[in-house]
Amino acid sequence: MALRHSRKEMKILAKNNGFSDKEAQPLDVDYDGCYHGNDDNVPPATAVRIDGCDEMPCQVPRGQDIKAQMDFTTGKPASKLTVQVRVKALGFWVDYPIGYDDACPHLSAGKCPLSPGDSATYDIQIPVLPSYPKISIEVEVTLKNENGDSLSCFLVAGEVVD
Repeated sequence: MALRHSRKEMKILAKNNGFSDKEAQPLDVDYDGCYHGNDDNVPPATAVRIDGCDEMPCQVPRGQDIKAQMDFTTGKPASKLTVQVRVKALGFWVDYPIGYDDACPHLSAGKCPLSPGDSATYDIQIPVLPSYPKISIEVEVTLKNENGDSLSCFLVAGEVVD
């Protein structure tokens, strides 16, 4: 059963055409929250930058990785960070392996362990195989601590294209 936050606006910073984060224009997108099991109080990412995405839904080319950066502030301690990626395609949510579970080495700002109130930036690369069909998708990224507590998340719409 998916629990949803009430509708909120979330800023997605598009990092395309070689623009720096300061030059990228924020995109306002509807944010419906993320799946958290029994915990519906998980704060959304404070900012998300997706390489090559300048409008919603993000165009996701087959055979290329989705590269994104997620800024977040944790409300709970974390000596270890794990990442859960889920994709909704054709009406079904599925766990989506990205090749690793330990997110700590992928922090470009901040470092593990994290204390409540710490801000950090997580860099993620999500593979998109050339064999994937051209369909609309939703991608959800959730960071969790060693106890399985969800610390932050984002959900973004995409469209697989050639």
